[in-house]
Amino acid sequence: MRSEEIDFPNLYALKYFEELGNLLKNLQVTNESGGNICLEEGTDLALEMISSTKTSSRKIMIIGNGGSASIAGHLQNDLCKAVEVKAMVFYEQSLLTALANDDGYETVFERPVNLWADNLDLMI
Repeated sequence: MRSEEIDFPNLYALKYFEELGNLLKNLQVTNESGGNICLEEGTDLALEMISSTKTSSRKIMIIGNGGSASIAGHLQNDLCKAVEVKAMVFYEQSLLTALANDDGYETVFERPVNLWADNLDLMI
């Protein structure tokens, strides 16, 4: 097959899904004590924690760094809209940069979490 006959978009998609499959096959899920559990059990535990947080009228705080911050924001939207659970992220730029500048980036979530977290809230 000549290179001009290769369907590059499909080749890219095949490689992407192959890598995604490998990632899922090698995914390690742990419980709160660090023991390995299967993905299904981990998913059930996560759903149980989210449901319990909603039932007890608590909130979910979601944090992430870089691209994970975007995923955290999207998760917050889904939790609020679809699940109707109180969920929040800490990505207001002026607060984030002020805390990073004054206290160091490694602590940017510590102050907001200490300010907003209540007993039995959930952090993702």
